[in-house]
Amino acid sequence: MFLFLLCIYQAEISWSCQPDIKLEVYGTPEADVVFFFPHEDENLINAFLKDYAQKTPSIRLVFLRQMGQRNIWLKLGGIHFQVDPNRIYTRRGCLRTVVQKNPPMKKALRSEAVEKALSLGQFILSQLDPVKILVACHNNADGYFYDGKQGWGSVSVVRYYENQLSCKPFDGVSFGFGDEDDLFWVTQKEDFQYLSDLHYHVVLENANSATDPYLDDGSMSVYAAREGWRYFNVEAQQDLRGDHLDEEIQMIRDLFMLLGLPQEVEIHK
Repeated sequence: MFLFLLCIYQAEISWSCQPDIKLEVYGTPEADVVFFFPHEDENLINAFLKDYAQKTPSIRLVFLRQMGQRNIWLKLGGIHFQVDPNRIYTRRGCLRTVVQKNPPMKKALRSEAVEKALSLGQFILSQLDPVKILVACHNNADGYFYDGKQGWGSVSVVRYYENQLSCKPFDGVSFGFGDEDDLFWVTQKEDFQYLSDLHYHVVLENANSATDPYLDDGSMSVYAAREGWRYFNVEAQQDLRGDHLDEEIQMIRDLFMLLGLPQEVEIHK
């Protein structure tokens, strides 16, 4: 086992179009593996990964910051509107999140809102580059609405599997042994197979998602599939019914193994 501390690069980069929106960059700038945290209130694994980044030059962390909330608030003159920061990486996605998250807008204002949301997405992407491997860290709530078990989230491998049976929106869904809310979402078949063999729940992004209007939700996974990035979304439960920190740490450790990153680093949770 080895234990050492690096001189950690840390910077806050403000978006020039709206300086209250910032990206906190932490770790090794030239690292091939980038961890991205789009939602401020989904933060279960943050301390673990910051600790890891202090002890190995293998990763770079990028946190989106504004007011500590899930959504980001944008300004157009005196108008404020919100967007989901994981839906702003394609024009279709920007339109969907603007429409879904806000009261009805006149066409001209809606078009401006879409352009501003897309501009924020491009700012984020510019700070993620150069990237060879992108890992998005997410948390979710227990179960899913209308699951018959009083679930109240939207992310669940059970829900995805049911969708797959009806309309096949994914290229694959694999059931593992853990809680339905703890899962990986990937863009490459080899990674799907590797994580499935470890008995994780895994969803494989549809290869047509970036060009099919039905599948294009503007998410980072859609953008990554379009660009050919090797992408992972790590999802684990974080809510009043229980935080799955130990489960997410094990998921990250197994991901480190897959990516060839150091394992034997002493880390304090």
